[in-house]
Amino acid sequence: MRGHGRQAGSRDDHRYTECYDIDTQLRMLRFEPNSPLVRARRMALVARWYGLKHYWGYPPPGRMWLRKLGGDRVLPDFACVGSIKSGTSDLATNLFSHPSIVPPFAKEVFNTDPEVWRAY
Repeated sequence: MRGHGRQAGSRDDHRYTECYDIDTQLRMLRFEPNSPLVRARRMALVARWYGLKHYWGYPPPGRMWLRKLGGDRVLPDFACVGSIKSGTSDLATNLFSHPSIVPPFAKEVFNTDPEVWRAY
């Protein structure tokens, strides 16, 4: 792609960080006066959040329910574990952008039961 500064074959990494952007915008709207325009903006952001392909925390319950209807999925081959503020989000974003890796539905899974992981 000429003029875009991206290498041929690279994937759009923004889809893995878009959830962060939407969350930040929703948090900033809390400080705005409660006007019809702000409510419309909030509803548009929530609708955009609901349709994301990747989440960094809890996905919407309705999306998880739909994923479970699709049948069993394979369990992950590996997990990235690290402490808070240790760079795991950056590592995950870089790993997910590799063409040989199928990214999960959500970056973080908050359940210790491996069978629950199949929906992700």
